[in-house]
Amino acid sequence: MVFLDSLLYYHSLVEMGFAGYLYFAADVDFPVVSSYVKMPREVLICRNWASVLFCLGFVTYRAATSWDLEAKKELATVATGCWAMIAAANLNSLKKFKGEKHARDAFYCSGDLGLFTVMTFAYGAAVLLA
Repeated sequence: MVFLDSLLYYHSLVEMGFAGYLYFAADVDFPVVSSYVKMPREVLICRNWASVLFCLGFVTYRAATSWDLEAKKELATVATGCWAMIAAANLNSLKKFKGEKHARDAFYCSGDLGLFTVMTFAYGAAVLLA
């Protein structure tokens, strides 16, 4: 249970922090985000997803600090499936990238694949150990 609480708590802080980064970095000359976000519509989409991510971070924070064990396990089980689906989508996309033209996309996609694979195992382990 301690691992699940810690995972939810610290992951909520990362989610809310990254949401702030996406929100404010969308229209300033900031690394990574501004290199992909050029048009006003893309800035709006980026900010919308940042808001959704912040909401998810807040829900995760509330789960870590005030929900009972069964509700935490249920949230973490759903999150495990989400992370696994995102990892599978990144693996599928990574298989499609060929050549120098897609080298940068493949680099980011492989990083996301690693991140979401680790998150899948971490959340799955937290549910099993709780």
